[in-house]
Amino acid sequence: MEEPLEPAQLDFVTLLGLVGPLLGERVVVEVAKAGFHDLRPAHGRIFQHLLRGPQPVGQLAGLLGISPQAVSRSVRELVTNGYVDVGTGPDARVREVALSTRGRAAIAAARAARREVIDEIAARRGRDRVQLASDLLIDVLADLGALEPALARTLRMPAD
Repeated sequence: MEEPLEPAQLDFVTLLGLVGPLLGERVVVEVAKAGFHDLRPAHGRIFQHLLRGPQPVGQLAGLLGISPQAVSRSVRELVTNGYVDVGTGPDARVREVALSTRGRAAIAAARAARREVIDEIAARRGRDRVQLASDLLIDVLADLGALEPALARTLRMPAD
């Protein structure tokens, strides 16, 4: 049986893989405390694309890299829980999905939760260190060719 690792033995990629989901879970918990207990991280990916305005289901499927049927299932759930509205756009044959007032409130709660998590880290480790880490990760995103899509909210994440 191998001995436990020393912290210095955890490489950068491993650390990112550990820290990202742990911080993400803290955000999910805070969002639930704010009254949005029925949201999942996958819903956030849909919301990102709706920030630009109403989107047809087929367009969302393409942006997310999943089937229109999978998007329709998620959209039905989000409609039931009051996060999105579905209507018709200029082409009455096409269903468009739009954020509702509750959906926008959930986004505001998630943003506040992320700020809170960042502020807690900054209070313990220093705001300058948090900024350095953020700057490094922005550079890594750019090196991977993913910065522009991330800024445009069009970055497709690899499947689990």
